[in-house]
Amino acid sequence: MTNTEIVQQCYADFGQGNIPGLLNAMSDNIIWVDPGQNVGNLYKGTRKGKAEVMDFFKTLPGEVTITTFEVKSLSEAGDKIFAEGFIGGHSTVKKIDVSSDWLMVWQIQNEKVVYHHLYLDTAALAAAL
Repeated sequence: MTNTEIVQQCYADFGQGNIPGLLNAMSDNIIWVDPGQNVGNLYKGTRKGKAEVMDFFKTLPGEVTITTFEVKSLSEAGDKIFAEGFIGGHSTVKKIDVSSDWLMVWQIQNEKVVYHHLYLDTAALAAAL
């Protein structure tokens, strides 16, 4: 698989709720960076390893019900994939809608995701969570 295909499969697995499949695409030593520090229980900065990334996906449904998740474009540069998109959802905490454009940077080595960094509207998240 190409690096772009690996990331596309990650998005497909996420969309189908196949979190084990998504985690299988990751290195055991994955570095997963979320925006900000301690925005709700979900966004905690840097997570290291599959267990900490799994914690993100276990926490997600208790914080936000995702209603829209769109990948608008993917660009490849060496071992990095840059993805941009849009997310919309409903906060299960404060019971308000939240949405944001996003950018994700993925780094692939030896056909495994070794690094992921999410950028989005942290002010909107903080208000909702």
